[in-house]
Amino acid sequence: MAVWRETLNLDALEQWEIGNQPLTIVGDDTRGEAHEFGFLSGLARLSDGRVIVATDQSTILAFDSAGNFLSRFARKGSGPAEFTTFRALHRIRGDTLLAYQHFPESVTLFGPDGSYVRTHRVVRPAAQQEFAEFAAFELKSAFPDGSLLVHRHGGERSMEPDQVNTDSVRPLRISLTGEVVADFGTRWERDQMRIATVAASNGGPVPTEMSSTPYLLRSAMWGVVGDRVFYSTGERFNIEMWSPTGKIERIVRVNTARIPSTDDGRGEFLAKGVRYSTARPTREFDPPIFHARADVQGNLWVGVHPKAFGDSSVSYVVLDSTGTARAAVRWRNRPTRGGEWSLVGNWQEIDDHTFTTAATDRDDAFHVIVFPLHKTTRR
Repeated sequence: MAVWRETLNLDALEQWEIGNQPLTIVGDDTRGEAHEFGFLSGLARLSDGRVIVATDQSTILAFDSAGNFLSRFARKGSGPAEFTTFRALHRIRGDTLLAYQHFPESVTLFGPDGSYVRTHRVVRPAAQQEFAEFAAFELKSAFPDGSLLVHRHGGERSMEPDQVNTDSVRPLRISLTGEVVADFGTRWERDQMRIATVAASNGGPVPTEMSSTPYLLRSAMWGVVGDRVFYSTGERFNIEMWSPTGKIERIVRVNTARIPSTDDGRGEFLAKGVRYSTARPTREFDPPIFHARADVQGNLWVGVHPKAFGDSSVSYVVLDSTGTARAAVRWRNRPTRGGEWSLVGNWQEIDDHTFTTAATDRDDAFHVIVFPLHKTTRR
């Protein structure tokens, strides 16, 4: 097993930059009803530049590379090409679209033109003894061949206020018929803490519905990159790369400085409209890695803290599917809360020339924005 333990020389990598002016904006309500969606359930960008958006109404909308509405090829319902509880959208091999719904658990395939192909009921792996403690089941991502990366975890557990729970996960690669193609073993997933309300911290009663709200302290990141699986703990630059058959191939470890806390000093934060006391420490430092996202070429884009490598202009480090560093990416005017746009980290599609992302505007309305991606050899 190769282990990489060095501080990245960012200047030795290719230098990529995300442009500031968007090429396309989907969600401009001046362009018709199809551009109006309250929330996103999924996002994909096809090889010819088309933007595919799954909305909160279980509909899938197609736009051309200029943002013009083309077609609607799914809707709410229980028939073919219809969804009751739409959960995810993935682009797989050949620009085929894989749409997943949770109840009843199934995946539906659409051709590149939006034509309905077929629907498969997802068969869960048999409840073998080795999976007994991991009862809950959820889709995480899809492989190019249409097999699924799922996780089994322990589900919700009872927690008292100020109690911390550590949860584990069991990632599996399964076929649509329920065959376990690869088992990635038990991995740490997250630490959560239930925090009493201010009233409770001042000796008042604890509202049951509020004391049950968990605060996420730390969480892992994992998914499919190319035909491999990546896993990262996030609080340090430590990324595992796994083969399609469940064998660990490489651990990428890069020395990064611990990032000082960016707490605003108020000692409290807002969750679900209720202010909670944070008299007890909830996080010692901001993590070097904020998220990790695969692009359509099989590279892993790792979103880093501005101070992770001592270069505040670096927004992403790009690794190939073996864990080898390819590029440092700069976004000198990254959209942020308070500006015209604020990125939504769950939905980004990246290829050789564009960076497509979900974003909200100042009124919290959702949009999909395509930015140009430029590549150079040096800073």
